Amino acid sequence: MNTNTKKIGITAIAVFAIILFLTNPDQAMHLRAIKDTAALIDRPAADWTMFAVYNNYFLFSTVTNKVLGDQIMSWGALGKVSTTSNIKP
Repeated sequence: MNTNTKKIGITAIAVFAIILFLTNPDQAMHLRAIKDTAALIDRPAADWTMFAVYNNYFLFSTVTNKVLGDQIMSWGALGKVSTTSNIKP
């Protein structure tokens, strides 16, 4: 691998990391996704959100539930949030 290829690779990784950082979902986006999922399974959102803990890892983020042993309830990156199967009826 020559020097120019290394520079391009490092630049691409740095640009991708900056994009991840700038589009990391905030706590409100996570809670909205959890509430929407809870509504689909007829479970009151208050059951989930009162014990939710937002974890910001700068390039991505998660919301865990302290009562359920830190189970991940949602994860987010690139401006999108996905819920996990830990939100059960």
